[in-house]
Amino acid sequence: MVRPPYWVVQRLVVTVVAHWPEFHGRCLLRGLDPLELPLPSFLDVAYAWLTDGAEAKDRARFDFALQIPPPSADLADRDEWSDDQLDGGFARAMQAVKGHRDATDG
Repeated sequence: MVRPPYWVVQRLVVTVVAHWPEFHGRCLLRGLDPLELPLPSFLDVAYAWLTDGAEAKDRARFDFALQIPPPSADLADRDEWSDDQLDGGFARAMQAVKGHRDATDG
Protein backbone atom coordinates (compact mmCIF):
# COMPACT_ATOMS: atom_id res chain seq x y z
CA MET A 1 0.00 0.00 0.00
CA VAL A 2 1.34 3.43 -0.95
CA ARG A 3 0.89 5.86 1.89
CA PRO A 4 -0.02 9.47 1.05
CA PRO A 5 2.28 12.22 2.35
CA TYR A 6 1.30 13.73 5.69
CA TRP A 7 0.05 16.94 4.11
CA VAL A 8 -2.52 15.04 2.02
CA VAL A 9 -3.80 13.32 5.15
CA GLN A 10 -3.86 16.61 7.04
CA ARG A 11 -5.73 18.44 4.28
CA LEU A 12 -8.37 15.72 3.96
CA VAL A 13 -8.93 15.45 7.72
CA VAL A 14 -8.99 19.23 8.30
CA THR A 15 -11.51 19.68 5.49
CA VAL A 16 -13.74 16.88 6.74
CA VAL A 17 -13.63 18.15 10.34
CA ALA A 18 -14.54 21.66 9.13
CA HIS A 19 -17.65 20.16 7.52
CA TRP A 20 -18.22 17.41 10.06
CA PRO A 21 -22.06 17.50 10.28
CA GLU A 22 -22.43 17.15 6.50
CA PHE A 23 -19.74 14.48 6.18
CA HIS A 24 -20.83 12.48 9.20
CA GLY A 25 -24.49 12.70 8.24
CA ARG A 26 -23.82 11.53 4.70
CA CYS A 27 -21.85 8.58 6.03
CA LEU A 28 -24.54 7.68 8.55
CA LEU A 29 -27.21 7.79 5.85
CA ARG A 30 -25.16 5.12 4.06
CA GLY A 31 -24.85 2.99 7.20
CA LEU A 32 -21.20 3.88 7.80
CA ASP A 33 -19.72 5.34 10.99
CA PRO A 34 -16.53 7.09 9.89
CA LEU A 35 -15.21 7.12 13.45
CA GLU A 36 -14.99 3.33 13.34
CA LEU A 37 -12.86 3.19 10.16
CA PRO A 38 -9.12 2.59 10.00
CA LEU A 39 -7.20 5.57 8.65
CA PRO A 40 -6.76 4.36 5.04
CA SER A 41 -10.51 3.69 4.73
CA PHE A 42 -11.40 7.01 6.38
CA LEU A 43 -9.19 8.84 3.87
CA ASP A 44 -10.81 6.99 0.96
CA VAL A 45 -14.28 7.94 2.23
CA ALA A 46 -13.20 11.56 2.79
CA TYR A 47 -11.74 11.78 -0.72
CA ALA A 48 -14.83 10.22 -2.27
CA TRP A 49 -17.10 12.64 -0.38
CA LEU A 50 -15.02 15.67 -1.40
CA THR A 51 -14.89 14.69 -5.07
CA ASP A 52 -18.38 13.21 -5.44
CA GLY A 53 -19.92 14.49 -8.65
CA ALA A 54 -16.83 16.46 -9.70
CA GLU A 55 -15.97 16.60 -13.37
CA ALA A 56 -12.63 15.14 -14.42
CA LYS A 57 -10.89 18.52 -14.76
CA ASP A 58 -12.17 19.67 -11.35
CA ARG A 59 -11.03 16.42 -9.76
CA ALA A 60 -7.61 16.84 -11.40
CA ARG A 61 -7.33 20.37 -9.94
CA PHE A 62 -8.37 19.06 -6.53
CA ASP A 63 -5.82 16.23 -6.74
CA PHE A 64 -3.08 18.66 -7.75
CA ALA A 65 -3.87 21.04 -4.86
CA LEU A 66 -4.04 18.12 -2.44
CA GLN A 67 -0.61 16.81 -3.46
CA ILE A 68 1.39 20.08 -3.40
CA PRO A 69 3.89 19.89 -0.53
CA PRO A 70 3.76 22.76 1.95
CA PRO A 71 6.73 25.15 1.83
CA SER A 72 7.99 23.79 5.15
CA ALA A 73 8.10 20.17 3.96
CA ASP A 74 11.58 18.67 4.18
CA LEU A 75 11.37 16.13 1.39
CA ALA A 76 15.00 15.04 1.51
CA ASP A 77 15.07 13.55 5.01
CA ARG A 78 11.43 12.76 5.65
CA ASP A 79 10.94 9.91 8.09
CA GLU A 80 8.05 7.58 7.32
CA TRP A 81 5.70 6.77 10.16
CA SER A 82 4.86 3.18 10.89
CA ASP A 83 1.32 1.93 10.42
CA ASP A 84 0.94 1.65 14.20
CA GLN A 85 1.98 5.28 14.74
CA LEU A 86 -0.30 6.51 11.96
CA ASP A 87 -3.29 4.49 13.19
CA GLY A 88 -2.67 5.54 16.81
CA GLY A 89 -2.48 9.22 15.92
CA PHE A 90 -5.60 8.97 13.79
CA ALA A 91 -7.49 7.16 16.56
CA ARG A 92 -6.56 9.91 19.05
CA ALA A 93 -7.64 12.63 16.62
CA MET A 94 -10.97 10.93 15.95
CA GLN A 95 -11.59 10.47 19.69
CA ALA A 96 -11.06 14.21 20.12
CA VAL A 97 -13.59 14.91 17.36
CA LYS A 98 -16.01 12.43 18.90
CA GLY A 99 -15.54 13.96 22.36
CA HIS A 100 -16.12 17.45 20.96
CA ARG A 101 -19.22 16.26 19.12
CA ASP A 102 -20.61 14.55 22.24
CA ALA A 103 -19.98 17.68 24.32
CA THR A 104 -21.81 19.93 21.85
CA ASP A 105 -24.74 17.50 21.46
CA GLY A 106 -25.47 17.33 25.13
